[in-house]
Amino acid sequence: MSSAGATSQSSREYLMNVAEELMAARGYHRTSIADIRRASGLPVGSIYHHFKSKSGLLAAVIERGSRRFFANLPRAVDISGSSEEAMRAYWSAAAATIAEHISYFQLEADIVWHGAADPELAAVVAKATDYARDQLVEVVEPFARECGVGDPRALAVELALTSVTFVRGAVIESGGDTAYLERKIGALYRMLRADIIAQGDAGS
Repeated sequence: MSSAGATSQSSREYLMNVAEELMAARGYHRTSIADIRRASGLPVGSIYHHFKSKSGLLAAVIERGSRRFFANLPRAVDISGSSEEAMRAYWSAAAATIAEHISYFQLEADIVWHGAADPELAAVVAKATDYARDQLVEVVEPFARECGVGDPRALAVELALTSVTFVRGAVIESGGDTAYLERKIGALYRMLRADIIAQGDAGS
């Protein structure tokens, strides 16, 4: 890459693109500011002007990637059909979108795997997790309520967080094999659906 790539977009966006590509390929800890400077063709001062630190740059990359991912998915309220059909359609779209943006999810999984002891990185992960949880609860809770679950909100939160953890592990395990990853996410959906129905039956 070169600084010519920055002509059609802001230098901030360009730096995030370069950083995401490098960090996904090498890992966050093995990617330095000097690496990003060389790959982008922009001066170090530009990096620190926009992001203050490497962890600040990472935080911006993760936040942008998370929001882009969920922006590409249908809102539960906009999917026609039953709550179960909406949940199934959402999970199918999520599996395809995760596979399409595998480099972002590999980066996020790398941060989860290696960054637990770093308070700055832990904060980045926590923010991404909270955002994902809130989005997934919107999809799971209506089906849980329809199934007669006693506390559909609590179950939706639990299953949303389980889903985030499962997907991050599946991304690591997949090694970039998107077909494998989509199968795993399909299996996750079936397990969640069965658990919701079982808990609804138990409460009836």
